Amino acid sequence: MAETLQIVHTIDYKRGRADVLMAIAPYLPPELLAEALQTKRTIEREENFIRVLVDLVPRLPSELFAEAFQAAHAIKDEKERAKVLVKIASYLPPKLIANGLEAARAISSEHSHIEVLAKLAPILAGIPAKDALFVATLRDSARRGRPILLNDLAALMPWITALAKRAQQPMILAALARAVIETARCWP
Repeated sequence: MAETLQIVHTIDYKRGRADVLMAIAPYLPPELLAEALQTKRTIEREENFIRVLVDLVPRLPSELFAEAFQAAHAIKDEKERAKVLVKIASYLPPKLIANGLEAARAISSEHSHIEVLAKLAPILAGIPAKDALFVATLRDSARRGRPILLNDLAALMPWITALAKRAQQPMILAALARAVIETARCWP
């Protein structure tokens, strides 16, 4: 398999290189995934690079996730970056979840921003050590204005519910979030 990966490096046609790398990625042993991740950097067109990155992420060992996340975070097109973050969010190790949340908060496109938050919320709900991030997330959402705050609250509902349960007040926070959302529907 190492020889196959070396042959991939010699392919001049960049889309072809991306296609071959995606085709062999499921068969690469873990020790070659780091090299495959490096190979994807030689792919110039962002759309091909994104396809390869998304295909590699589910197979990466945890020690390569920081590099993969940085590659995702470096995607110039904000909507494409958000799509990649949505696809890789469930694979992020707990130590990178805060980075994922920060990346979501940096997205200015409302729809894309909410998509990433909605994907991260159930993950954050399962990591009590990340509860302190909620306040900063809520403040950031509030700064974006009421409509975005309300949409963010809806997207973050799994995390809000988990926070309430951990505070041994399962009904209060969830009811509060629902009341805010319902009020906004009645009073736009």
